Amino acid sequence: MFAILLRLKRAIAARFRGRLSRASQSGKARRWRIVFHSAIGLLVVYLAAALFPLPELFIPPDYPREGDIASEDIIAPIDFPVMKSAEELSADSTEKLRETPGVLIYDQNIADSVQRTLTQWLDRAERLANTSIKPQLRAERLASAFPWLDLSKLPPPRSGGGWLALRYAAEDVVHRLYTVGIYPENRYLPSSESPFVIVTRETGDVPLLRDQIFDLNSADDRLRRELAEIPGVDSLELSAFVDVISSLLTPNLRYDQETTDLRRNEALAEISPYKVRIFRGERIVSKNERVNHVHAERLAALAQFRAEQSEEGDWFLSVAPIGGRILYALFCVTGILLHFRYFRPRYLRRSSPIILLAIVWILVLVAARFAHEAGGPAMYLIPIPFAAILITVLLDLGTGLVSTVFLSMLIGVVTGFNFSVFSIGLAAGMVSAYSVRTVRRRYDFYRPAIYGAMVYVVGSYVLETLRYADAHIVIASAGYGFLNALVGAVIAVGILPVFESLLGFTTDLTLLELSNLNHPLLRRLTLEAPGTYHHSIVIGNLAEAAAEAIGANALLARVGSYFHDIGKMEKPEYFVENQRHIKSKHDKLPPSMSALILESHVKRGRELALQYDLPDAVIDFIEQHHGTTTMSFFFHKAQLQTGAEPVNEEEFRYPGPKPQTRETAIVMLADSVEAVSRTLEDPKPGRLRTAIKKIIEAKFSAGQLEECELTLKDLHLIEESFLKILLGVFHSRIEYPSAVRSRDEKPEVPVADDDEETPGPDSDPSAGRPTSRSSAEG
Repeated sequence: MFAILLRLKRAIAARFRGRLSRASQSGKARRWRIVFHSAIGLLVVYLAAALFPLPELFIPPDYPREGDIASEDIIAPIDFPVMKSAEELSADSTEKLRETPGVLIYDQNIADSVQRTLTQWLDRAERLANTSIKPQLRAERLASAFPWLDLSKLPPPRSGGGWLALRYAAEDVVHRLYTVGIYPENRYLPSSESPFVIVTRETGDVPLLRDQIFDLNSADDRLRRELAEIPGVDSLELSAFVDVISSLLTPNLRYDQETTDLRRNEALAEISPYKVRIFRGERIVSKNERVNHVHAERLAALAQFRAEQSEEGDWFLSVAPIGGRILYALFCVTGILLHFRYFRPRYLRRSSPIILLAIVWILVLVAARFAHEAGGPAMYLIPIPFAAILITVLLDLGTGLVSTVFLSMLIGVVTGFNFSVFSIGLAAGMVSAYSVRTVRRRYDFYRPAIYGAMVYVVGSYVLETLRYADAHIVIASAGYGFLNALVGAVIAVGILPVFESLLGFTTDLTLLELSNLNHPLLRRLTLEAPGTYHHSIVIGNLAEAAAEAIGANALLARVGSYFHDIGKMEKPEYFVENQRHIKSKHDKLPPSMSALILESHVKRGRELALQYDLPDAVIDFIEQHHGTTTMSFFFHKAQLQTGAEPVNEEEFRYPGPKPQTRETAIVMLADSVEAVSRTLEDPKPGRLRTAIKKIIEAKFSAGQLEECELTLKDLHLIEESFLKILLGVFHSRIEYPSAVRSRDEKPEVPVADDDEETPGPDSDPSAGRPTSRSSAEG
């Protein structure tokens, strides 16, 4: 998925980058950016307000939190109930359901019918036993009187013995079974946590233990067990007798689902939704008392009741707390945007920095919301150091510090203005940002991890002990903070490539990889355009020194210098630094065609950069190192050829844009200075300083530096740094007495390295191409 997104990003960049860069300064584009940035800011404000728990909006920020020491008595201003939590209500409901037994309906008619049939059968058997009828005939008459009973296994009834001796015991057992009732099968009795059931009879409800209810199997077992205890009865007769009685047993209990549900609902309705009721004037927390869970619960109940009352009462009371927090969040978001407006305006020309801040802030705010829900030491897990590290590395130290301040303030909205979280998070974030201001190696990320962890450990210890927290709370807070700093640094390192690729950011780590002269593009440049390669290396030295002098990103300036002219590889012979001892091919071309060839190296360089996946910050050097300057040599040449006919100057102008950053502006100046310095006949310090000053003044007067952040002081420092480097390049050499050539012998003079940047031929095309003195002369 990441690879697909990366390829999509490259395709979009390759197709629309040029178009967007030309339109970036149009009024429509600026208006679109303003609307887009405002929408992102409002989204962050909305989320900051929405993530804040509504009931806590009505708790004053100066109310103590759980674990704090109350600075004054807190008296209930109104009557309010302390409601039970959802978990407590669920526990009460479970208990009620457990205590509410199921309902069984007792059918008296079935019980009477079974007992009556049993009595009639035994009465008839006794009468037959006392007659003189033959035993076989007695059995037949008894069977014909009760055809629904299987009496085939019973011996004929006889007086004074046999199975008739069990009559009264059998009737007693059956009576006792139906006194309780018989259920079809206990395994089908609906499950319930209650050990009781309610048997509904005509005389009223009878509570019974579930184990007391008989089913057909348990009733048969009881019957056999009790009758077996009567002595003097043949076992075969006993078994046959019990089988007949078992066939008579019929269930007379049935489950009443409707009544059971009704009683359970009535029991649930009796559950009170609140624990206790607090009356107006009652003390909630006493002065100098530690706020425990009960106190915090009552304060939260007061807030909840106020929230509910506000919805039904004064509209201002219901809107004011929400509006206040929205304005607070809006202040934080506006603060970072004003920082961009006055101190980092280049970030407002792109959407990536705003999107980065929005993503990071939203992630941290969501994490703060979960930490607030967990409460306690978990509040120290809010990843403020992670945000500080990521923003500092991808943007700059100033933005990282300012972002940490406003993000910490914004977290205060989500965490109910928790002073401990705000202060320690702010300190740890700022220390982490400052310690990661320069990252040139991967293990530089150990610094923010270690320093941030130390701040969390010391800060949590100080604040928690000032609150007289228990030892386990102090240890847990320090441990969570320590873990937050370490894990935040690790995650920041892992997620950096994602933001670099998808949002077009460039870190020093990436620049260090690109500064390796074995990069495939630079190796190609060495072979295909060696003069351009040498020219780029010298410009890299000039730009790096100048960037260090004014506090810009020296590494970015050097890397941008290496790649700014890679587009010349397509036609290297058309650029003067690659023309050694050959006649210029521009002599046979019309000026307009020469201008197109020079202009094409910018477009071709951008295409190569996208093909080799160079970051946007490096591509900016390719597009902006000429700005919108005029190729004046060919423009003047065209004017001489056309005579009185006017020449469109726009045809001889680079497409731009003008330099947008200090680093790209430095490379533009270094490009011109390096070329002009090699046209000087005698590069003495005075001549070099004059040439550098003229070039800087020319670029400044032409408006090429108006869209970057260079000041006049910066230009002066750049001039001094250029002079220092060039004096080292054109240092004087002593002449040895035994020189190989004579004093009158002139050195070979190469063609000047200049692609229409030098003021000499630009001002007078009839003077021909300039010459330069070799730096290795002598």
